[in-house]
Amino acid sequence: MIFRLKNVANRLMGTGPVAVQPFDALYPARASGAYDGGQALDNFTGVLATVPGDQCAYPRLQSLLGGPAESDALFVGTSADRRLFTLPDACVAGGDGVVYDPKRRIAVEETVRSWLRPPSEHPLLAAPRFPAACPLPGVTLSLASLGAEGFYHFLLESLPRLALARPWLDRVDHVLAPGQAGRFQENWLSLAGVPREKIIWLEGHSHFRCDQLLFTGPLSQDSQPTPWLVSTVRETVSAVPPVRGTRKLWISRNDAGVRHVAWEGELLSRLPEFEHVELAARPPAGQIALLGSAAVVAGPHGAGLANLVFCPAGASIVELQPAHCNRPLFGRLASAAGCRHAWTTVDFARPPENLPALAGAIRAFAA
Repeated sequence: MIFRLKNVANRLMGTGPVAVQPFDALYPARASGAYDGGQALDNFTGVLATVPGDQCAYPRLQSLLGGPAESDALFVGTSADRRLFTLPDACVAGGDGVVYDPKRRIAVEETVRSWLRPPSEHPLLAAPRFPAACPLPGVTLSLASLGAEGFYHFLLESLPRLALARPWLDRVDHVLAPGQAGRFQENWLSLAGVPREKIIWLEGHSHFRCDQLLFTGPLSQDSQPTPWLVSTVRETVSAVPPVRGTRKLWISRNDAGVRHVAWEGELLSRLPEFEHVELAARPPAGQIALLGSAAVVAGPHGAGLANLVFCPAGASIVELQPAHCNRPLFGRLASAAGCRHAWTTVDFARPPENLPALAGAIRAFAA
Protein backbone atom coordinates (compact mmCIF):
# COMPACT_ATOMS: atom_id res chain seq x y z
CA MET A 1 0.00 0.00 0.00
CA ILE A 2 2.81 2.45 0.89
CA PHE A 3 4.54 1.72 -2.43
CA ARG A 4 1.33 2.43 -4.36
CA LEU A 5 0.80 5.73 -2.58
CA LYS A 6 4.38 6.81 -3.30
CA ASN A 7 3.99 5.71 -6.91
CA VAL A 8 0.91 7.94 -7.22
CA ALA A 9 2.86 10.80 -5.65
CA ASN A 10 5.66 10.20 -8.13
CA ARG A 11 3.22 10.34 -11.03
CA LEU A 12 1.88 13.67 -9.79
CA MET A 13 5.00 15.41 -8.50
CA GLY A 14 8.08 13.48 -9.65
CA THR A 15 10.00 13.37 -12.91
CA GLY A 16 11.38 9.82 -12.84
CA PRO A 17 9.86 6.59 -14.14
CA VAL A 18 6.46 5.44 -12.89
CA ALA A 19 6.01 2.19 -14.86
CA VAL A 20 8.02 -0.60 -16.51
CA GLN A 21 7.86 -2.24 -19.94
CA PRO A 22 10.20 -4.55 -21.91
CA PHE A 23 12.29 -2.87 -24.58
CA ASP A 24 10.37 -4.55 -27.41
CA ALA A 25 7.04 -3.28 -26.05
CA LEU A 26 8.37 0.24 -25.58
CA TYR A 27 9.91 0.42 -29.05
CA PRO A 28 8.07 -2.11 -31.28
CA ALA A 29 9.33 -0.51 -34.50
CA ARG A 30 13.01 -1.07 -33.65
CA ALA A 31 13.28 -4.17 -35.89
CA SER A 32 12.47 -2.09 -38.97
CA GLY A 33 15.44 0.18 -38.33
CA ALA A 34 18.35 -2.25 -38.26
CA TYR A 35 21.74 -0.74 -37.61
CA ASP A 36 23.91 -1.04 -40.71
CA GLY A 37 27.23 -0.97 -38.86
CA GLY A 38 28.51 2.28 -40.32
CA GLN A 39 25.90 4.93 -39.62
CA ALA A 40 26.13 7.42 -36.78
CA LEU A 41 24.62 6.38 -33.46
CA ASP A 42 22.88 9.72 -33.02
CA ASN A 43 19.10 9.35 -32.73
CA PHE A 44 19.20 5.62 -33.41
CA THR A 45 16.81 3.41 -31.44
CA GLY A 46 17.34 -0.33 -31.57
CA VAL A 47 19.58 -3.30 -30.91
CA LEU A 48 23.23 -2.91 -31.89
CA ALA A 49 24.36 -6.47 -31.14
CA THR A 50 22.86 -9.79 -30.09
CA VAL A 51 24.67 -12.79 -28.61
CA PRO A 52 22.59 -15.99 -28.50
CA GLY A 53 21.91 -17.43 -25.08
CA ASP A 54 23.60 -20.62 -23.94
CA GLN A 55 23.20 -23.32 -21.32
CA CYS A 56 25.27 -25.03 -18.66
CA ALA A 57 24.55 -28.34 -16.95
CA TYR A 58 25.55 -28.11 -13.30
CA PRO A 59 26.29 -31.49 -11.70
CA ARG A 60 25.31 -32.25 -8.14
CA LEU A 61 27.76 -30.44 -5.89
CA GLN A 62 30.15 -32.74 -4.06
CA SER A 63 30.32 -32.57 -0.27
CA LEU A 64 33.81 -32.98 1.17
CA LEU A 65 32.65 -34.78 4.29
CA GLY A 66 29.69 -36.67 2.92
CA GLY A 67 27.02 -34.19 3.99
CA PRO A 68 23.77 -33.60 2.11
CA ALA A 69 24.19 -32.39 -1.46
CA GLU A 70 22.38 -29.40 -2.90
CA SER A 71 20.16 -31.68 -4.98
CA ASP A 72 20.09 -35.16 -6.41
CA ALA A 73 19.09 -33.81 -9.79
CA LEU A 74 21.18 -32.34 -12.59
CA PHE A 75 20.27 -28.69 -12.96
CA VAL A 76 20.54 -26.99 -16.34
CA GLY A 77 21.02 -23.23 -16.24
CA THR A 78 20.02 -21.16 -19.24
CA SER A 79 20.57 -17.63 -20.44
CA ALA A 80 18.41 -15.57 -22.75
CA ASP A 81 19.92 -13.75 -25.70
CA ARG A 82 22.20 -10.91 -24.62
CA ARG A 83 21.43 -7.67 -26.42
CA LEU A 84 23.16 -4.31 -26.60
CA PHE A 85 20.50 -1.62 -26.86
CA THR A 86 20.82 2.03 -27.84
CA LEU A 87 18.42 4.90 -27.24
CA PRO A 88 18.50 8.65 -27.88
CA ASP A 89 17.42 10.97 -25.06
CA ALA A 90 17.46 8.29 -22.36
CA CYS A 91 17.87 8.57 -18.61
CA VAL A 92 19.91 6.41 -16.24
CA ALA A 93 19.02 6.53 -12.54
CA GLY A 94 20.42 5.01 -9.36
CA GLY A 95 23.44 2.91 -8.61
CA ASP A 96 21.90 -0.08 -10.38
CA GLY A 97 21.41 1.93 -13.57
CA VAL A 98 17.69 1.85 -14.32
CA VAL A 99 17.17 3.11 -17.88
CA TYR A 100 13.97 4.97 -18.73
CA ASP A 101 12.30 7.11 -21.36
CA PRO A 102 12.04 10.60 -19.75
CA LYS A 103 9.14 11.71 -21.97
CA ARG A 104 6.91 8.69 -21.33
CA ARG A 105 8.43 8.02 -17.86
CA ILE A 106 8.57 4.31 -18.53
CA ALA A 107 11.58 2.22 -17.49
CA VAL A 108 13.15 -0.47 -19.69
CA GLU A 109 12.36 -3.72 -17.88
CA GLU A 110 15.67 -5.35 -18.83
CA THR A 111 17.45 -2.82 -16.59
CA VAL A 112 15.05 -2.99 -13.63
CA ARG A 113 16.21 -5.61 -11.13
CA SER A 114 15.83 -6.18 -7.42
CA TRP A 115 16.84 -9.06 -5.19
CA LEU A 116 13.42 -9.49 -3.60
CA ARG A 117 10.91 -7.41 -5.58
CA PRO A 118 9.46 -7.70 -9.08
CA PRO A 119 10.41 -4.95 -11.59
CA SER A 120 7.03 -3.28 -11.12
CA GLU A 121 7.93 -2.60 -7.46
CA HIS A 122 11.39 -1.14 -7.92
CA PRO A 123 11.93 1.67 -5.35
CA LEU A 124 12.72 4.20 -8.09
CA LEU A 125 9.10 4.02 -9.28
CA ALA A 126 8.04 5.36 -5.89
CA ALA A 127 10.61 8.15 -5.50
CA PRO A 128 8.90 11.51 -6.20
CA ARG A 129 11.84 13.51 -4.81
CA PHE A 130 14.61 11.85 -6.80
CA PRO A 131 17.25 14.44 -7.85
CA ALA A 132 16.97 16.09 -11.25
CA ALA A 133 18.90 14.53 -14.12
CA CYS A 134 22.31 15.86 -15.14
CA PRO A 135 22.74 16.11 -18.94
CA LEU A 136 25.43 14.03 -20.63
CA PRO A 137 26.25 15.08 -24.21
CA GLY A 138 27.47 12.64 -26.82
CA VAL A 139 27.39 8.85 -26.49
CA THR A 140 27.23 7.17 -23.07
CA LEU A 141 27.75 3.50 -22.24
CA SER A 142 26.21 2.15 -19.04
CA LEU A 143 27.89 -0.79 -17.28
CA ALA A 144 25.51 -0.60 -14.33
CA SER A 145 24.38 -3.84 -12.74
CA LEU A 146 22.61 -4.74 -9.53
CA GLY A 147 25.11 -5.38 -6.74
CA ALA A 148 28.15 -4.39 -8.81
CA GLU A 149 29.61 -2.37 -5.96
CA GLY A 150 30.78 -5.84 -4.85
CA PHE A 151 33.53 -7.74 -6.66
CA TYR A 152 31.58 -10.83 -7.75
CA HIS A 153 28.77 -8.92 -9.45
CA PHE A 154 31.15 -6.39 -10.94
CA LEU A 155 33.45 -9.03 -12.44
CA LEU A 156 30.74 -11.33 -13.77
CA GLU A 157 27.86 -9.00 -14.57
CA SER A 158 29.19 -5.48 -15.13
CA LEU A 159 32.67 -5.78 -16.66
CA PRO A 160 31.75 -8.26 -19.46
CA ARG A 161 29.21 -5.78 -20.85
CA LEU A 162 32.23 -4.12 -22.40
CA ALA A 163 32.58 -7.11 -24.73
CA LEU A 164 29.21 -6.43 -26.34
CA ALA A 165 30.02 -2.73 -26.73
CA ARG A 166 33.64 -3.20 -27.86
CA PRO A 167 33.01 -2.28 -31.56
CA TRP A 168 31.56 1.09 -30.46
CA LEU A 169 33.92 2.02 -27.64
CA ASP A 170 35.85 4.51 -29.76
CA ARG A 171 32.59 6.45 -30.21
CA VAL A 172 31.74 6.46 -26.50
CA ASP A 173 32.27 9.73 -24.62
CA HIS A 174 31.24 8.58 -21.13
CA VAL A 175 31.19 5.24 -19.32
CA LEU A 176 28.78 4.94 -16.38
CA ALA A 177 30.29 2.46 -13.94
CA PRO A 178 29.38 1.15 -10.50
CA GLY A 179 31.87 1.78 -7.72
CA GLN A 180 34.16 4.62 -6.73
CA ALA A 181 37.36 6.17 -8.04
CA GLY A 182 40.43 4.48 -6.62
CA ARG A 183 38.63 1.23 -5.76
CA PHE A 184 38.99 -2.13 -7.47
CA GLN A 185 36.47 -1.30 -10.21
CA GLU A 186 38.72 1.44 -11.60
CA ASN A 187 41.71 -0.90 -11.84
CA TRP A 188 39.75 -3.61 -13.64
CA LEU A 189 38.20 -1.10 -16.06
CA SER A 190 41.65 0.27 -16.81
CA LEU A 191 42.92 -3.24 -17.55
CA ALA A 192 39.94 -3.71 -19.88
CA GLY A 193 40.95 -0.61 -21.84
CA VAL A 194 38.51 2.00 -20.50
CA PRO A 195 40.18 5.43 -20.22
CA ARG A 196 39.91 6.71 -16.66
CA GLU A 197 38.88 10.17 -17.84
CA LYS A 198 35.72 8.72 -19.45
CA ILE A 199 34.46 7.00 -16.30
CA ILE A 200 31.55 8.49 -14.35
CA TRP A 201 30.86 6.67 -11.09
CA LEU A 202 27.28 5.73 -10.27
CA GLU A 203 25.87 6.18 -6.77
CA GLY A 204 22.48 5.63 -5.20
CA HIS A 205 21.16 9.02 -6.29
CA SER A 206 22.96 9.31 -9.63
CA HIS A 207 20.71 10.59 -12.38
CA PHE A 208 21.76 11.36 -15.94
CA ARG A 209 19.97 12.30 -19.16
CA CYS A 210 22.03 11.04 -22.09
CA ASP A 211 22.01 12.28 -25.67
CA GLN A 212 22.60 8.69 -26.80
CA LEU A 213 22.79 5.71 -24.46
CA LEU A 214 24.19 2.19 -24.91
CA PHE A 215 23.18 -0.45 -22.34
CA THR A 216 22.38 -4.13 -21.89
CA GLY A 217 20.12 -6.29 -19.80
CA PRO A 218 21.44 -9.03 -17.48
CA LEU A 219 24.11 -11.26 -19.02
CA SER A 220 23.09 -14.29 -16.95
CA GLN A 221 20.31 -15.52 -14.73
CA ASP A 222 20.87 -15.24 -10.99
CA SER A 223 23.31 -17.98 -9.86
CA GLN A 224 23.37 -19.44 -13.38
CA PRO A 225 26.73 -18.54 -14.97
CA THR A 226 27.42 -20.14 -18.35
CA PRO A 227 30.55 -20.92 -20.39
CA TRP A 228 29.89 -17.86 -22.56
CA LEU A 229 30.02 -15.64 -19.50
CA VAL A 230 33.29 -17.19 -18.30
CA SER A 231 34.95 -16.84 -21.69
CA THR A 232 33.66 -13.27 -22.06
CA VAL A 233 35.09 -12.20 -18.70
CA ARG A 234 38.45 -13.61 -19.81
CA GLU A 235 38.21 -11.93 -23.20
CA THR A 236 37.35 -8.57 -21.64
CA VAL A 237 40.62 -8.48 -19.70
CA SER A 238 42.69 -10.47 -22.25
CA ALA A 239 43.15 -13.40 -19.86
CA VAL A 240 44.20 -16.72 -21.40
CA PRO A 241 44.59 -19.44 -18.74
CA PRO A 242 47.42 -21.93 -19.26
CA VAL A 243 46.61 -25.54 -20.03
CA ARG A 244 47.29 -26.57 -16.45
CA GLY A 245 48.45 -25.10 -13.17
CA THR A 246 50.66 -26.41 -10.41
CA ARG A 247 50.07 -24.27 -7.32
CA LYS A 248 47.70 -24.87 -4.44
CA LEU A 249 46.21 -21.61 -3.22
CA TRP A 250 44.23 -20.76 -0.11
CA ILE A 251 42.19 -17.60 -0.79
CA SER A 252 41.92 -15.90 2.59
CA ARG A 253 39.30 -13.36 3.66
CA ASN A 254 41.58 -11.69 6.20
CA ASP A 255 41.59 -8.64 3.94
CA ALA A 256 37.77 -8.50 3.86
CA GLY A 257 35.40 -6.90 6.30
CA VAL A 258 33.34 -9.98 7.18
CA ARG A 259 33.34 -13.78 7.19
CA HIS A 260 36.81 -14.36 8.58
CA VAL A 261 37.72 -17.96 9.36
CA ALA A 262 39.02 -17.62 12.90
CA TRP A 263 40.80 -20.99 12.80
CA GLU A 264 42.27 -20.55 9.33
CA GLY A 265 45.87 -20.74 10.60
CA GLU A 266 45.20 -23.98 12.44
CA LEU A 267 43.73 -25.56 9.32
CA LEU A 268 46.60 -24.39 7.10
CA SER A 269 49.15 -25.76 9.56
CA ARG A 270 47.75 -29.14 8.53
CA LEU A 271 47.94 -28.20 4.84
CA PRO A 272 51.47 -26.82 4.42
CA GLU A 273 51.37 -27.37 0.66
CA PHE A 274 48.82 -24.54 0.32
CA GLU A 275 49.94 -20.93 -0.21
CA HIS A 276 48.06 -18.40 1.92
CA VAL A 277 47.09 -15.50 -0.39
CA GLU A 278 45.01 -12.34 -0.08
CA LEU A 279 43.69 -10.80 -3.28
CA ALA A 280 42.33 -7.33 -2.50
CA ALA A 281 45.70 -5.54 -2.56
CA ARG A 282 46.91 -7.27 -5.73
CA PRO A 283 46.45 -5.54 -9.08
CA PRO A 284 44.03 -7.25 -11.49
CA ALA A 285 46.83 -8.58 -13.72
CA GLY A 286 48.45 -10.13 -10.65
CA GLN A 287 45.21 -11.80 -9.60
CA ILE A 288 44.70 -13.20 -13.08
CA ALA A 289 48.25 -14.57 -13.25
CA LEU A 290 48.00 -16.05 -9.76
CA LEU A 291 44.77 -17.92 -10.41
CA GLY A 292 46.02 -18.98 -13.83
CA SER A 293 48.87 -20.81 -12.12
CA ALA A 294 46.59 -22.77 -9.77
CA ALA A 295 45.84 -26.47 -9.80
CA VAL A 296 43.80 -26.11 -6.59
CA VAL A 297 41.98 -23.12 -5.13
CA ALA A 298 40.46 -23.38 -1.65
CA GLY A 299 38.99 -20.90 0.78
CA PRO A 300 35.86 -19.56 2.45
CA HIS A 301 32.77 -18.52 0.53
CA GLY A 302 33.33 -14.98 -0.71
CA ALA A 303 33.98 -12.68 -3.63
CA GLY A 304 37.60 -13.78 -4.04
CA LEU A 305 36.41 -17.13 -5.36
CA ALA A 306 34.94 -15.32 -8.37
CA ASN A 307 38.52 -15.26 -9.65
CA LEU A 308 38.23 -18.98 -10.36
CA VAL A 309 37.12 -17.93 -13.86
CA PHE A 310 40.85 -17.43 -14.54
CA CYS A 311 41.83 -20.96 -13.44
CA PRO A 312 42.92 -23.56 -15.96
CA ALA A 313 40.24 -26.07 -16.92
CA GLY A 314 40.32 -29.06 -14.62
CA ALA A 315 41.44 -27.10 -11.55
CA SER A 316 39.95 -28.20 -8.22
CA ILE A 317 37.93 -25.70 -6.18
CA VAL A 318 37.26 -26.25 -2.46
CA GLU A 319 34.73 -23.94 -0.79
CA LEU A 320 34.01 -23.59 2.92
CA GLN A 321 30.51 -22.24 3.39
CA PRO A 322 29.06 -20.68 6.54
CA ALA A 323 25.93 -22.43 7.80
CA HIS A 324 23.64 -19.54 6.85
CA CYS A 325 24.96 -19.28 3.27
CA ASN A 326 24.61 -22.68 1.63
CA ARG A 327 24.39 -21.49 -1.98
CA PRO A 328 25.50 -23.22 -5.19
CA LEU A 329 26.94 -20.04 -6.69
CA PHE A 330 30.65 -20.89 -6.86
CA GLY A 331 30.00 -24.56 -7.56
CA ARG A 332 28.07 -23.59 -10.66
CA LEU A 333 30.69 -21.06 -11.66
CA ALA A 334 33.31 -23.80 -11.37
CA SER A 335 31.22 -26.02 -13.67
CA ALA A 336 30.91 -23.23 -16.24
CA ALA A 337 34.70 -22.75 -16.10
CA GLY A 338 35.42 -26.47 -16.52
CA CYS A 339 36.65 -26.93 -12.94
CA ARG A 340 35.89 -29.45 -10.20
CA HIS A 341 34.20 -28.25 -7.02
CA ALA A 342 33.60 -29.56 -3.52
CA TRP A 343 32.20 -27.85 -0.44
CA THR A 344 31.43 -28.26 3.21
CA THR A 345 29.55 -26.19 5.79
CA VAL A 346 31.48 -24.97 8.83
CA ASP A 347 31.25 -22.44 11.63
CA PHE A 348 33.72 -19.70 10.72
CA ALA A 349 34.02 -18.62 14.37
CA ARG A 350 34.77 -22.02 15.95
CA PRO A 351 37.04 -24.79 14.63
CA PRO A 352 35.19 -28.00 13.81
CA GLU A 353 35.76 -31.01 16.03
CA ASN A 354 36.70 -32.96 12.91
CA LEU A 355 39.40 -30.49 11.80
CA PRO A 356 41.91 -33.28 11.00
CA ALA A 357 39.26 -35.01 8.89
CA LEU A 358 38.48 -31.74 7.09
CA ALA A 359 42.15 -31.18 6.28
CA GLY A 360 42.42 -34.76 5.04
CA ALA A 361 39.33 -34.39 2.86
CA ILE A 362 40.70 -31.19 1.30
CA ARG A 363 44.02 -32.88 0.60
CA ALA A 364 42.29 -35.94 -0.91
CA PHE A 365 40.06 -33.87 -3.20
CA ALA A 366 43.02 -31.73 -4.27
CA ALA A 367 45.21 -34.74 -5.09
